[in-house]
Amino acid sequence: MRGSMRVEPVLFEDFQAITDLMQRLGMAVPESKARSKQFWAGLWLENPALGHFEGLPELGWKIISNNRLVGFFGNIPQISWIRSQKVLVSTARAWAVEREFRWAVPQLCEAFFNRNTIDLVIISSANKPASKRCLEFGGSQMPESSYQEVFYWIVSPSGFSQSLLRKIGVPNKLLRIGKFADLLPLRPLFAAALENQDRQSIEEIPLKSLGRQFDNFWSRMQVDYADRLLATRDSKTLRWYFGLSGNAKETKFFGHFENGILKGYIVVVRDDVSLVNLRRLRIADLVVLDENQSAVKKLIAAAYSEAKAQGCHILELTGLPPAIREIISTLKPFRRKMQTFPFYFRALSADLANQLSQANSWYVTAYDGDSAIY
Repeated sequence: MRGSMRVEPVLFEDFQAITDLMQRLGMAVPESKARSKQFWAGLWLENPALGHFEGLPELGWKIISNNRLVGFFGNIPQISWIRSQKVLVSTARAWAVEREFRWAVPQLCEAFFNRNTIDLVIISSANKPASKRCLEFGGSQMPESSYQEVFYWIVSPSGFSQSLLRKIGVPNKLLRIGKFADLLPLRPLFAAALENQDRQSIEEIPLKSLGRQFDNFWSRMQVDYADRLLATRDSKTLRWYFGLSGNAKETKFFGHFENGILKGYIVVVRDDVSLVNLRRLRIADLVVLDENQSAVKKLIAAAYSEAKAQGCHILELTGLPPAIREIISTLKPFRRKMQTFPFYFRALSADLANQLSQANSWYVTAYDGDSAIY
């Protein structure tokens, strides 16, 4: 078997074989062949970052055995900025290898981590085996440890309770016990700080309408957070990224405006956990200028209202700098710790590695990497 195997760069024409592999391994995939082609074309051919690279960046790497695709490490080319310097980023996407070929994973890792055409490698949703590989191939854990802690608010006590009961293995006939949670006055207890927020300055912004306001905001953000690594957030890139998901229709942008000028925004995406029937809304990105406390609270409250409107059970948040997390903590979220720290990086130059070794050099949300693409 080992003699017939080879590792090669991915071609766009491999998209269906990649989708089939992911489906065999139980990973989330587009619902049809037409949607699959649309998704991979959007990810790899319509990416606004492509214009910043010399030639076409690598799309990923594949393991071929007997003319069959049995392994895949994907790549999303992205552009970030720090201190006005452009950073060419390679972001991991959908690592999938059939069990009998996992002995070849080091070859895929070698191809992914060791290149001279990029400045930075990011893995944003690593599980335990992936995190081990990241460290083996020169990667480092992002220095902001709070990224492992998830904030969440319970929106539907009964829905959340039933999902929790499913998770711990309670028989289906007993799940109705969870429904009684809605008979108790629990929601105000869970989210009083959110329910009472004034949201007059908040407006919903359709994804297709993102334009000059966001471009101006992005320019200002690069000034306010100049010392932090920032993934590109101009209107074209935001429309591209959040338009990729099969749940794009449920993705919502809310803006905080002062005198008609955008001063902050929040993005929420659906990320349900079908195994336990948990309806989850995730905060994929949140940025405010001047670390405005009032704006942060109003935007979180808008996200909570959207979670209620979509019939979700919880609203969830990961990432953000400590100063903003401290503001959010006044809104009384519950907290849980991920089993594995998910965010790793490898800087390909000593200067960039030195900068990114400091926690205050990062502004990370679910928007960084692939963890907000479903």
